[in-house]
Amino acid sequence: MIATDLANGRLERPHPGVLAICGVGWNPARVLLAATLAGGEGAQATHRAGAWLWSLTRHSQMPEISVPRERCIQLAGVRVHRARDLPNEFVVRLGVPTTDVNRVLIDLGAVPRFRKVRDALDRAIAMKHTTPMRVLAELDELARRGRRGVGVMRALLDEAGVTGSHPPSVLEAKTHRLIRRAGLREPDCELVAGVNGEYRLDFPWPEASLTMEVDGWMYRTPDQVVDELRTAYASRAAMFR
Repeated sequence: MIATDLANGRLERPHPGVLAICGVGWNPARVLLAATLAGGEGAQATHRAGAWLWSLTRHSQMPEISVPRERCIQLAGVRVHRARDLPNEFVVRLGVPTTDVNRVLIDLGAVPRFRKVRDALDRAIAMKHTTPMRVLAELDELARRGRRGVGVMRALLDEAGVTGSHPPSVLEAKTHRLIRRAGLREPDCELVAGVNGEYRLDFPWPEASLTMEVDGWMYRTPDQVVDELRTAYASRAAMFR
């Protein structure tokens, strides 16, 4: 029956051992799912493909999967990594098995440019997929195993210098790096102001009677931005009373 369906064009074989219904179309998630199925039991989308599944990159990636280290396979059009510590538990995103976001971020450090990994980390924190402390905990766990990508992520966390419980937005993190690069005195980020501590200042320099607020549109509606601007003006007044 399968041979007949293949011959009649009702089924197709994207990879050895994987059958797919024809006429459905091949969106990026379906392509990636076919690759993980071809990778065998335990295969998961990782690295750049995993980052795409977690919405940490804007464009779909070439299929990229990790398989247990003892499994030697090659798949046409698929990047295959052999991992000795592939997690037994996986997360399903868009129907595709992948690792949790912290593992994805660290694995990502082994492949693309430093800036892209930094942007992915900023985005993961801004989207509340993770926190700096969770990334650090995963980093410390994987560092003992000599995993690639650990050094890049440790450098990024050191560079960010994130403190406190409020995670920075992507724009705030980038602004902090621009301030440092310009050689300016680094402000006391996330300064709490107001009689009841109701305001949070992004980048304040109290000695200069100056505070800088940064605003973006990626994760907020226009009404939310307007509300935050009103809060920023009120907090500036409260700070210098």
